[in-house]
Formats: sequence, C-alpha cells, structure tokens
Amino acid sequence: AVLQVMRRVSPKQVLDGIELPKHSMLAFTHVLTTPREDRDGDVLMTEGAVVDEKMPLLWQHIHTLPIGRLLKVVEHTEEKLRMASVLLDLNALTSDAAKLFEAGALRFSHGFRALEFSERNKEVAGAAGFRVKSYEIMEESGVSVPSNIDAEVELLSRGKLKSPEFKAHAKAMQKMIPK
Repeated sequence: AVLQVMRRVSPKQVLDGIELPKHSMLAFTHVLTTPREDRDGDVLMTEGAVVDEKMPLLWQHIHTLPIGRLLKVVEHTEEKLRMASVLLDLNALTSDAAKLFEAGALRFSHGFRALEFSERNKEVAGAAGFRVKSYEIMEESGVSVPSNIDAEVELLSRGKLKSPEFKAHAKAMQKMIPK
C-alpha cells in the first residue's frame, strides 16, 4: 500500500482563482469518489455523478451539523471526482474538525440518491452491492471511516489566523514545505 502524504500549500494553489467565503478556516482539495468497489460492495461510476454545486460539507453526515461547503468541482472524470471545499470558522466543532483534517484523521464521504443502478453479481463481487451508473450527490461529509477508501484530502491550506505571532509562524512553516 502506498501512503499518500497530504501537502500544505498556499490558498492560491488550492483554490486557483476562487474567492474564499467569509469565515473561511481551512481550504482543501480532496477526492470525493472513485469507481473503486467500496466497503459496502457498491461501485459508483464517477462519470455518472451529478453534483449539487451548492452542497454543504457536513460533520459525519449529520444534516443539522454543517461545517463548511463545496467551493468548486476540480476534476470530474471516469477515474475520480475531485473537489475544492472549505471549512468555516463557526464553532468549537469546526475548529476540532480542522485539526482532525490536518492530522489526517478525517476523510470524506457523500450522501447521494441513486438515479440509475443495477445489482452486482454476488459471486463475482463477493458482497451484495450495486453498480450505480448515475446518482445525485447532495452533500459531502467529513467522516472517520469512509465507505470509499480513496476519498481523502490531497492539499490543504489554513487561513484567517488572527494573531501576528501565529501568522508569522504559519508563514515560516509554509516556507519549509517542499515544493
């Protein structure tokens, strides 16, 4: 198995021309889904994803606990669906979520509604599951255990630091990161 290292970069590298909303705390790009068989035995065909471009970023799929939002679909191919999202500086939960994302302890999942699907052959797949050809993605979530193991943060950038001491420290740390 290959260990992927999350890179910290400048907000410009993450967002490429997207303006951050008010109260932005942490911006990142991440893989939301791939066509790899997930832990439920399902295969979601990435090219069939219909993304709600105003979808929220939720805490553990709990619809009453939004912690951020989608900024932009970065890549939508047969191989993967990549997003740029932002965590908002709202409360202690979002502060803790930022720390968990930075530590690599949170990954991604999404809530969807299947539009076109078929049951997979249990003998071939080894598990009861579905091949989902098209589906509507209604929310993305920071989760401890994702169904799709490819769904993880690639790049992140923390912004909106308040004290001059922390701003200077963050700038010095940014310079030390290999390009």
